[in-house]
Amino acid sequence: MSGLRGGRKAAKWLGPPWGYALALAATAVAVLLRWGLPGVLANTPYLAFYPAVVVSAGLGGLGPGIVATVVSAVCVDLFFDEAPGFDLGDPVSASRVLIFVLGGVGTSLIAGVKWSIQERERRQARELEELVELTDLGQLFICDEQSRITRWSAGCAELYGFTSEQAVGRVSYELLRAQFPRPLAEIQAALYRDGRWEGEIIHHRSDGRPVTVVAVWALHRGEGRAAPAILKVNIDVTEQKRIQASLRENEQRLQASFDNAALGILEVDEQDRVITANRRVCELLGYAREELIGLSVHELTAPEDRSLSDQLNAELHAGARERLDYDKRYLRRDGSRVWVHVTVSSIRDEQGRHLRSIGTVEDISQRKAAEEALRDSERKYRTVADHTYHWEFWLAPDGRFLYNSPSCREITGYEPEAFVADPDLLPRIIHPEDRPAYRDHRGEALEGCATDEVEFRIVRRDGAVRWVGHACQPVYDVDGKYLGIRGSNRDITEQKRVEHELAAAKLSAERAKAAAERANKAKDHFLAVLSHELRTPLTPVLAAASMLEGSGEFDAETRESLDIIARNVKLQVRLIDDLLDVSRITRGKLQLKRRPVELRGILRRAVEVCGPDLTAAQVHLDLDFENASQVVEADPARLQQVFWNLLKNAIKFTPPSGRIGVRAWGEGSQVAVEVCDTGIGIEPALLTQIFEPFEQGEPGTTGKFGGLGLGLAISKALVQLHGGTIAAHSGGQNQGATFTVRLPIHTDQQATEPGDPAGSVGRAADHGSGGRLRVLLVEDHSDTARILCRLLKRAGHEVALAGDIASAISEAAQRREFDLLISDLGLPDGSGLDLLRELRARGNPIPAIAITGYGQDEDLRRTREAGFVAHLTKPIELRQLENAMALLFEQRRDGPPRVCDAAEC
Repeated sequence: MSGLRGGRKAAKWLGPPWGYALALAATAVAVLLRWGLPGVLANTPYLAFYPAVVVSAGLGGLGPGIVATVVSAVCVDLFFDEAPGFDLGDPVSASRVLIFVLGGVGTSLIAGVKWSIQERERRQARELEELVELTDLGQLFICDEQSRITRWSAGCAELYGFTSEQAVGRVSYELLRAQFPRPLAEIQAALYRDGRWEGEIIHHRSDGRPVTVVAVWALHRGEGRAAPAILKVNIDVTEQKRIQASLRENEQRLQASFDNAALGILEVDEQDRVITANRRVCELLGYAREELIGLSVHELTAPEDRSLSDQLNAELHAGARERLDYDKRYLRRDGSRVWVHVTVSSIRDEQGRHLRSIGTVEDISQRKAAEEALRDSERKYRTVADHTYHWEFWLAPDGRFLYNSPSCREITGYEPEAFVADPDLLPRIIHPEDRPAYRDHRGEALEGCATDEVEFRIVRRDGAVRWVGHACQPVYDVDGKYLGIRGSNRDITEQKRVEHELAAAKLSAERAKAAAERANKAKDHFLAVLSHELRTPLTPVLAAASMLEGSGEFDAETRESLDIIARNVKLQVRLIDDLLDVSRITRGKLQLKRRPVELRGILRRAVEVCGPDLTAAQVHLDLDFENASQVVEADPARLQQVFWNLLKNAIKFTPPSGRIGVRAWGEGSQVAVEVCDTGIGIEPALLTQIFEPFEQGEPGTTGKFGGLGLGLAISKALVQLHGGTIAAHSGGQNQGATFTVRLPIHTDQQATEPGDPAGSVGRAADHGSGGRLRVLLVEDHSDTARILCRLLKRAGHEVALAGDIASAISEAAQRREFDLLISDLGLPDGSGLDLLRELRARGNPIPAIAITGYGQDEDLRRTREAGFVAHLTKPIELRQLENAMALLFEQRRDGPPRVCDAAEC
């Protein structure tokens, strides 16, 4: 086996067969090129053949590369060397051959290794794809060792309501809020021990509804795979659970039907010993049920019929017969005999082995006592209804009824003899709309053709309409003579009712889903409009306060009042942002822009943002994170928001002269950040509640300290989206509090950015916006328009003001020399997006900045697609606008622009 594996491995290194054809073809092309350019390549005969070796090795691997090397060397020697025969005595000739051959072999070895690695990766990818494609279970997803989802099937998306984009990368049991039958650690230990685990789990859909599934987990180890993949197949059994009570009720009804059936029913084991019997069998044979259990069929059969009975049972067990259907005599308990007709079926396992038998027992004593001629006729045509059928019947070759089972009375309301006497009775009671289908079906059956089941309605004798499932098949004797039709009619009225209800329920569910989707869209629109309407009036307030405060024309008391106005406007904006963040988080719509960043840079920025609050609160700050150089994969703005929230909380709840500490350290594959304070503390009983939205611990906390209680809830959600954890600890009242955040360290410790989400813009602002600019300002809110126009003019810019798209286009047409467009998105006659598209269509390349009250991710995406290079969410400050302008003109110098949002400006 080792030799075989070695051969296969060598084959992988040597490359595919077509690679050798490629090597020969590439060499031929090189020969033609060498002949076609004799003057250019005269002094370098091997130069034309290097590309042939590189192409052959790069595409075909080691073998084709070596073949191309050898063949190229031979061709040069035969066709282009003045002295053919590899004159190795000539140092120059020998060195050229040696350099070419060594270079070709080296190139081939490198390409062979690369080709083998790529082939192995492709094979591993195909293995997983084939596993998904080969299974017929749609609810399958694949996880890595950390339970992060790597593959999410369409069936899972349909079952759980999460798209592949929402699911891939998430920890499966967190995404689905799984409830396991035993601790997850035990399940995972069993999985890695046995390679497979199966059990019942409760998951939760994206809308919160629970789904009960039978889960089958299996480890998949591909060749060369460092870590196994975990395949998880989930079979939805919620509906089965729901109907279990109904099934139990049905079982009780079936048991009652079994006990009270007009026919005797007997079940025996593989040795033909009685397992159970219904009341009718006990009455027929004169035994109590307990006395029958354990008796053999051989003992119960009259001696004169035992030989036939034993032979038939043996044939049934061996599979020579599918079913037994014959007459015999049983011995009653008192020794008397009773003629019975038995119908016996074999119950087998998956391998076809006989397990037990079940059959019906009918007392035919009276029939046996009838005339001999009738007995012969009955033996030919009469068959006791099989226990799985309802209304059993026989039809003669000419279509006349020969026999109807008594159950036809329950289905049709007519006596069985009525159908024998009147051959056209059945066609007459079939619903007029269903008669053509029945006639076609019956015609095929009378011609001796096997037919499938057909469904039709009948009108009972009392006028009620019932659905019937009609199945029949032609019957032939041992000589192949056509004897007629044997069939069964099942009452499927209840089944049809359930099917109708299921169809109605499905339609209702589809309508409910559509209504929910419309409600979600309406909610998104409402939140966007609410944000816009709340933010827009704040813009002139904040801008005016900032402008007046920085003018230097007012005394300290007035400047303090202006600072209070600006600070409270920013607080109001923060509350709006928190409410919108909570809405995005609860609906799974918060998107992160993750990239490798250095953690301490993010911590520095968070501390800088909170600097004025620390000063105002008169608390001491201790920092110990400068040695925490770990790189994490994070959204810098969102991660800064986490630490900003924790610091704000600590400042809020720490009295003057208290202390706040921020430190960070590594813990294996994680980095931990701790924010602690000496403030009012948290009661231990409340530690599990403080991360819930609108929770602030003690009932009096809100009134005393203010706020909505959203910061910690948002922080927890953001940390979890980064794959981390957050925990709170406190010794109780006045014992301070400690919040610890743990985040996974990025495998590549080379940060793409220092972790300061606003640093680059700050540096751009240092260079200014490029001097005096001609600005086209488009804003329909009059107060905002006036204050922004005033701010821009004070900054030295020339401003033209427009209140709608039409006037903006007119201004641009009259004065095409504008350096910058600053536009609101919500305008009376359209959108700022429409305005920029129209200007671009007219050939105006003016750079543009969007200012708007719409600040959700979808708004930013549309802004970027329209061509805006900055998206500022109202209310804005002059600093933000100047930073955006500076960044815009720096990017115009350095390369293609990218869209920045308010957090970066």
